[in-house]
Amino acid sequence: ATYTLEEYMNWGDAGLENVYLGNGIEVIPVGSFENNKITTLRIPDTVREIQKKAFENNHNLKQITFGTGLKVIGEKAFADCENLVSVLLPDGVETLENNALQNSATSGVVWVPATVKQLGESALSANTVWFEEASLPETTADNWNGGCETIEMGCGKLIQWGDYIY
Repeated sequence: ATYTLEEYMNWGDAGLENVYLGNGIEVIPVGSFENNKITTLRIPDTVREIQKKAFENNHNLKQITFGTGLKVIGEKAFADCENLVSVLLPDGVETLENNALQNSATSGVVWVPATVKQLGESALSANTVWFEEASLPETTADNWNGGCETIEMGCGKLIQWGDYIY
């Protein structure tokens, strides 16, 4: 069975803390859980896309468990979730749209698998980022890093990429 969530469900005042989405959900729509008090989030294997602003401004969010079916993380989907300890994106994620994880996991690390092929502008800004492979994904923006604190590669240190030196 396939289940549908609605855009901008306005859960912001619900005081939700732990969100465990069930199997059957394929898309988490625009703004569905933004501005909430979520601390723990579990996304099932059936979710293939998290649309823009779905979890933006969840300042209490500390832990996300991603399912294996995820392909796309939309614009600002997890922007300003700065208390995430770390973000381990699953193998299979292909696209991080503009500002997808901007200012998230500011004291932790965002782990990016080799399956990521497209990074939007500032998709990972204000984060420490670790890439599984030494080759950086293709990008649609010249300044995708938009202020990453640190960039590390799976097999060594990146010395120069474009106009940026690390």
